[in-house]
Amino acid sequence: RMPQPALLEGWNKKVESYGFRFAMKATRSLPPISRLKDAADGTGYFLQVASTLGARLGPILFQLPPFLRKDAGVLREFLAHLPPGTLAAFEFRHASWFDDEITTLLADKGAALVAGDPDEGEPLPLIATASFGYLRLRAASYDLAGLQAWHARIAAQPWQAAYVYLKHEVLGPAYAQGLQQLFRGETNAFYDDADPEK
Repeated sequence: RMPQPALLEGWNKKVESYGFRFAMKATRSLPPISRLKDAADGTGYFLQVASTLGARLGPILFQLPPFLRKDAGVLREFLAHLPPGTLAAFEFRHASWFDDEITTLLADKGAALVAGDPDEGEPLPLIATASFGYLRLRAASYDLAGLQAWHARIAAQPWQAAYVYLKHEVLGPAYAQGLQQLFRGETNAFYDDADPEK
């Protein structure tokens, strides 16, 4: 369902004393956007509503369905409708999308290619196409070596910022804190203080 401006204004007020940014998933609100076709009007309206968040608006995820195969022309047309400055991230879930033509289209628009660990199947490729990264880490669990590996891969990218999302309802915050500790150089703090597998 499309979020309403009043709702987003309420979110803004609740976090006005924090350095917080909201990420939004466009395709949860307007399913046609997930296929990228005939979505200009719906996308424009969604972005207009999202702009209610002002400076607290972070990246917007466009997640395509697993059955949708590569269509560079459709992607090119969709990207052309995105206003300058939109932090757009695209999660392709069919392998046909992962080639130089698609990454070039994204890079030309400054849109991110979503990387990470899917629920099942091969990891999504980590290719920098924007000034920011967008990662979805959805493996069943992460030990210290796993977090260290992601930390090293993220740190090696030329991004100004990286948005990392973990699906884990219970351990997600702990994993996120673990990654933050690694970036601060506290390499053992998370797993010395708490065992995320308990």
